[in-house]
Amino acid sequence: MVFAQQPTPSPTPVPQQQPMLTPAPLLSEQSLILLFSAIVVLSFAALAVAFLLIRRDPTVIDRITDLHTLYILTVAFVLLVTGTLALERVLSDSATAGILGGIVGYVLGSLKHRENRHG
Repeated sequence: MVFAQQPTPSPTPVPQQQPMLTPAPLLSEQSLILLFSAIVVLSFAALAVAFLLIRRDPTVIDRITDLHTLYILTVAFVLLVTGTLALERVLSDSATAGILGGIVGYVLGSLKHRENRHG
């Protein structure tokens, strides 16, 4: 018995999946080190100024430890971190927009709440 050889079907080409490439960060490693160093130096300078002000007038500590000051510092810190992570492309555009939108809503909502309390 002789069997006829059947033609083998040509394999269907499997489409190659391209790996998802993440965009390159906008800041180099050296720029990030400089940015971090500047933040550290400015933080120490702010602490030195606060220390000198407290030494000169002890009532200044009440204004520094006020909740409004903590509020401003917290919002500034979140904005700085969000901006840095967005520049480094760690956060997506939609995540950055969501965080910034949340901050704006929080600030505007607290201003309205503050106006109602004082008005």
